[in-house]
Amino acid sequence: MASWLKETWLEVKPNAKWDIIKWCGYAVAAMLAGLGTVWHKLSWWQLIVSGCSFLSGWAALAVHVFRQPGKDRTLHIAYAGYGLGGDRYKDVTILVRGYIKSNKLNVPVSNETFLGDPYGGAKKHIVIRYRIGSGREVEIVRHEHDQLILPTDEDQTAVMRPVTLGERSRHLGDELLQFLAEKGPEPDLSYVKKIPIEVALKEVSKLYDPWLDGVYYGYEHRFRDRVLNIRAELKEALVSDPALDSAIDKIGSRTAASIETIAEDLILIGSRLQASKT
Repeated sequence: MASWLKETWLEVKPNAKWDIIKWCGYAVAAMLAGLGTVWHKLSWWQLIVSGCSFLSGWAALAVHVFRQPGKDRTLHIAYAGYGLGGDRYKDVTILVRGYIKSNKLNVPVSNETFLGDPYGGAKKHIVIRYRIGSGREVEIVRHEHDQLILPTDEDQTAVMRPVTLGERSRHLGDELLQFLAEKGPEPDLSYVKKIPIEVALKEVSKLYDPWLDGVYYGYEHRFRDRVLNIRAELKEALVSDPALDSAIDKIGSRTAASIETIAEDLILIGSRLQASKT
């Protein structure tokens, strides 16, 4: 009960609902003061009708203020990653969504919670992007052995800084460049032109294929859905970039070069969006 009262107070106090309650309170006080001067002149049935009207009026006000039909407090998890930072995250989005109960999340940040240690004993953290109802998406970080609790107190007081589309575009672009740096440059196979074809094919298979698979499947596993989602958000915001679309469509045939183009375009688009807000 105490937590419900606190949550309701934090929601009502900063907005117009509080003004409604105050003025209704003044009106009721005035009505009671008026009744106080004539109540002894009323019959018993008039007193009952007045009392029922008073109670039903306050009940209707409570339903309107605290239980609005359009009120949406649904907890939406857009992304959850457990790891070390940069591109070194295990995607645990679906797992985290499964821990939500009654639109609340309360779990320890641990290997046990996220079903494994993706980075061998190192100190990890979880980064989560989420929103409440139709509100703006925000991002938080909780470190290993912390308790992950959503919604947060900041959600109730609405002081958490939202993560804008521009910021998320730049962040994703930075992550993609870090990912490419981790995989290293494309192997230099210029020398294979000077050796027999059979030996050259073995060299390509030995050096180039593992590198290409690492880049391609790493992108598919860690970034593909996030890139498609951010492109959809950009298009919804009427931000279109043909170079970005072309690079996304070429993933597979020119994986590394396309990823680099995607990263650079996202950083550029994000910078433009952020600049337009200032």
